[in-house]
This record gives sequence, structure tokens and C-alpha cells, in this order.
Amino acid sequence: MMSSLSPHVVEQAAQWMARMWADDVSEQDKQALSQWRRAHPHHEKAWQALEGVQSQLQDVSGHHSVLLRQSGLSRRRFLVLGGIGIGAGCLLAWRSNAQRYEQGVALASRVGELKQFTLPDQSRIALNTDSRVWVDYQGGKKQIFLERGEVMLEAASPLSVLTAHGQVWVEEQGQLAVRQFARFSAIQLLSTNARIQPYQGQLRHIPAGHSVQCTANKVQHLAPLETHAVSWLEQKLVAERMPLSALVEELSRYFSGWLRLDAQLNDLTVTGVFSTRNIQQTLANLETILPIALRFRTALWVQIIPAQ
Repeated sequence: MMSSLSPHVVEQAAQWMARMWADDVSEQDKQALSQWRRAHPHHEKAWQALEGVQSQLQDVSGHHSVLLRQSGLSRRRFLVLGGIGIGAGCLLAWRSNAQRYEQGVALASRVGELKQFTLPDQSRIALNTDSRVWVDYQGGKKQIFLERGEVMLEAASPLSVLTAHGQVWVEEQGQLAVRQFARFSAIQLLSTNARIQPYQGQLRHIPAGHSVQCTANKVQHLAPLETHAVSWLEQKLVAERMPLSALVEELSRYFSGWLRLDAQLNDLTVTGVFSTRNIQQTLANLETILPIALRFRTALWVQIIPAQ
């Protein structure tokens, strides 16, 4: 059962079970768990699978209690670590599952690549660099699972987007962009309203023309949409007094090699529009306008150092 599940979903299930084991678990926590389990069949499947693991551990004459005492781990920490370990195993099995997921089809882009697809309901999806989604249109569902990266959706009919942190429902035609970070998902509503549900937080209704961050616990940082919110669709990166360290981090998403910025340059700020089509050329352009120098160990190993 585990081999067909996303590692993100398995880890979320482990976090939920750890919360249920806590001494201070509340009725609100239990209701939030029920909502998460109902959000998608994979959530329920992951929960049941972990319950099976827990049952097997308990059946071994309290063996897991001995492990906890010897390791000094709490029950919650033990399960979270176990869930992450299970997730890593799932990842290997998942990647070997070719292009067909149990309830969806995989779409992906390589590093530096921008790809666009038309979905069965004529919705359109664009994948930014190094992105991967699972599209599930079976059984009347219209769901997009963002495994990693960044997408822009032009919804032709109601659908939902799931990330590692929550779920976004679009009930009308319109455009939205979603990018998944480690601790939150950034959601930009270009021309559609949406309902956003963190897996462990309250549902929020967000109007078109706004951006938010969705963590596992809450929707935060509501702000008007920036004019260059999806400049990546034109393979451009817009910087407005951006720290050079942040710019290099963004450019590295589009570069198959290794970029390293000297720490002395971290606080240097940059303003401009930069191409993501050819990162080496973009770096060369930066070298002409900033007090920096490029040091190439190889074509794919670049150091950015202060100019002499």
C-alpha cells in the first residue's frame, strides 16, 4: 500500500499520528485530522497504512516501548522519524513507477526547462524549472498534486491543487500560480478566487489579485499581487533591490551546475530583469554591472567572487 503513496502524504500522516499521540491533543486537532483524511483517498490510505504499522509494533509484546526507552525518544518523535523513513522508501518505489501513478499521470520539467500541457478539461498548466505534478482526473475528480517546483494553471473548470502544506480549491475559470517551498506553499491568484485549506489550519477564502503563503497550520501574508508575479512564464526573473544572495539562489534553480557566492557579496543588492534561458550569459551580464568576478572551475562549477 505504501509504495503507491507520495512521500509528502506519508510524512503528513506521520505528523498527524504524532499529534494524536500527544498529551495535549484537542478536539479541534481531531476534527482537523478528520478533514485531512477526507480531503483525498491517498490521505486516508496513508493514515490506515500507518495505523497498520503501529498495530504491528504494538503486537510485538511492547517491543516498540523498549525501543523508545533505549533510544530516549518520545512516542511522537519516534513515529515522525519512522514516517520520514517510510517516506524515503516510498520515494524509491514511486520513482520506479514509470509515468503512471495509481490515481494520476505524471507531468514534469527538467532543470532550466519550461513546459506547457493541456489537461482533459482543456485547462492549461505550465511547469517552471525542475517541477513535477500528478494529474488526477479519474472518477469525476479534477486534482493536481504538486510534488515539487512551481506551476501556473489556467483553469477551464473547477479543480483543486494539493501541495505538501494544504489544498487550494478553484470553483471558477481563471489563473493561479503555486510554488512549493520547504516550509510553505506560495499561492498567487491572478484572475480567480480560491478557498485554501492548510492541512492543520482553518479554511480561508482569498479573492483574486492577491498572493498568500500556506503553511501546514495557517494561511498567512495576504498581499496584493505583484505585477511580475509570473515573469517566469517569459523566462525572466525580475529583481527589485534584491540581495545578490537571493538572486543567485533563484538563478541556481535554472542551472544544472553549481553556483557559489562569496559571503562578502551577500548583502549587495540588484535591480533589473534577467533571463533564465542562459544562466552563464546572465552571470556574465551581472559581471558587467556589479563589482563581481566569475571564476569557472568547469563550465558547470561557477564561483562568484568580489572583483579585484
